[in-house]
Amino acid sequence: MGNPGVYHSPTEGLAFVPFLGAVLAFAVVVMAVLYWMAGSGYRIKAALITVAALAISGGSLLGLADAASSFERRDTVALAAHSAKVQKWAEHEYGVTLTADEAADLVRGRPSAVSFERGTVTVRLRQIPSHSGVYLAGPDGAPIP
Repeated sequence: MGNPGVYHSPTEGLAFVPFLGAVLAFAVVVMAVLYWMAGSGYRIKAALITVAALAISGGSLLGLADAASSFERRDTVALAAHSAKVQKWAEHEYGVTLTADEAADLVRGRPSAVSFERGTVTVRLRQIPSHSGVYLAGPDGAPIP
């Protein structure tokens, strides 16, 4: 059983993608305003660009809302999968059975009271220095043997 490592959200680094549509919409709005200011000879082009700007803006708003909920769903699924790996790893490495809630708390960086053979100990997941792996640490930060 391998070390589950540190949890990373699958959506990290992708949050800027839906924002690009909003930036494009702003650029088209600026272009539409410039065409409206250019005079009566450009009214048809200005109207078409204004319609395009409104369509892009509406699509961007819908896309941003959908992306936010999509990111949240993917993060929830990935967190549950990583928590399951931590449960299996903790049982294999430390001989301790974690509940799904305890594993999720540990993955999120919160302490959790875990029952060992020698008693209940409040533990946290800590990253191994210069490594992507993790270990269970006691209240004093020392690794659990």
